[in-house]
Amino acid sequence: MTAIRTDELSRALHEGFGASATVRPRRPGKLYQVDIPSYLADGDSAGVYVRPEEDGRVTLTDLGHTCMRLSYTRRLNERTDAAIRKLSERHGFQFFSGEIFATMPLQEITAGAIALAQIESSAESALTALTSRGVSGERFKKIVRDALREVVAEYCTFNYKSESDTEGLYAIDAAMTATPTWLGIAIVPSDIEAERAISNRLYISRELDAAKKKHRWLAILRDVNDLRDMTRKRLLQTYVSQIPVYEEQKGTLRDTIVNLADLRAA
Repeated sequence: MTAIRTDELSRALHEGFGASATVRPRRPGKLYQVDIPSYLADGDSAGVYVRPEEDGRVTLTDLGHTCMRLSYTRRLNERTDAAIRKLSERHGFQFFSGEIFATMPLQEITAGAIALAQIESSAESALTALTSRGVSGERFKKIVRDALREVVAEYCTFNYKSESDTEGLYAIDAAMTATPTWLGIAIVPSDIEAERAISNRLYISRELDAAKKKHRWLAILRDVNDLRDMTRKRLLQTYVSQIPVYEEQKGTLRDTIVNLADLRAA
C-alpha cells in the first residue's frame, strides 16, 4: 500500500484545525511532527508525532516526551506510570515503555491530535493528584457553578459535551443551549484548566460550526494574573469574553451572560 504523504497529512489536519496546523517531516515517509494550536502550561507546544502504517492508518505518539518532561521535576515509578496509563486509556490511547500512542484511520487524526495534546497537558495534574488531598480549583468551580444555577439555571447545561463526544472527554463546564446565541462557559482556576478549556472549545466549536450555529464563549477566571504569560495570552485569544477576576466582578455575571447569549432579545 502507498505510504501516506506529507500533503495528505496536512490536508487532513487543515480540515480540522485550519491553517494553524502544520506538518514537518522528521524522517520523510516514516515520522512526521505535527504542530497544532495546543500548548502545555510552560508555553511549549504539545508533542504530537505521526507514524504512517503500512495498512494506510497512522499512529499518533508523543515519542516519550511527556514522561521525559515529567521526570525533570519528579521521580517516575510504577504508581505514576499507572496514573499516566489510566489518563491515556481514558482518551483512547495506550501507554507502554514511557510512550503514549494510538493507531487510527487518517480521517480521525484531528480528534486524535486533540486527545494526545490533552493527555500531555493533563499529565502533570494527574500525577499531582496522587499526593494531593484535594483537587486544585474544585472549590472555585463549585462556587461558580452555584452562582450560575442562581442566575441562569433554566438555560444552563452543566458539563456539556458535543454529540460526537460520547465519553465526555472534551466537556465544557457549562453551556447555554436554549438561548438565542449558544454560549459555552469555561471555569478557569489554574493553568491546567486554562489549557483544557482551550482544547475543549476547539473540539466543540467544530461541531457547532458544521451545524452553522452561532456561538460565543466566556471564560470565568479565579484570577487571570495567576496564569503563566503564554497560557494567559492563548486563553484570552481563544475566549474573547472573560470575567478576569471573579471575586471582584462576580456581580456582573448575570449581565455578562445575558448580553453574550442575546437573552435581552429573547
